[in-house]
Amino acid sequence: ASRNAAARAARGDWLVFVDADTQVTPKLFREMMCAMVRDDCLGGGCPVKFDSGPWLGRQSVTVWNMAARVMRWAAGSFLFCRASAFHELGGFSPDFFAGEEVDYCIRLNRLGRRLGKRMVYLNEPVISSGRKVKALFTWQNLGHGLQAIATSGDALKQRVNCMYWYDPVR
Repeated sequence: ASRNAAARAARGDWLVFVDADTQVTPKLFREMMCAMVRDDCLGGGCPVKFDSGPWLGRQSVTVWNMAARVMRWAAGSFLFCRASAFHELGGFSPDFFAGEEVDYCIRLNRLGRRLGKRMVYLNEPVISSGRKVKALFTWQNLGHGLQAIATSGDALKQRVNCMYWYDPVR
């Protein structure tokens, strides 16, 4: 809801969503700006790198990065898109408690095919805080992630499966 409200208030041609605990390096910013000037670019994302956290938690993001590159998905920690496309799609779905960016990217890719444009996946990673990975990377949360994959994301429409993101541990 917050991202949709911010997008409605924005006045630019492009929207850039960056989580508060995420660092955009100058190199990533330049790469994003180069993508934005391309006529065929509808939006994009980049790999995610955690600055800390347990080894298994940091490695799990590698699986996400590979899937995101192939599927042209952007992580919620860093996503950019044309404002016109965002508004045409109605923004992020309020049906999801987590993973709404994947649903949005699927719809954006579909729109891109229709318009002859595409999402780009940049090479430079965004640096995201590993504090929640350190605090909340548990076997139970890993199980919820696998359940989300097995249900094609439908499990993310139930808050109980998304407590990783809503747990008060900060």
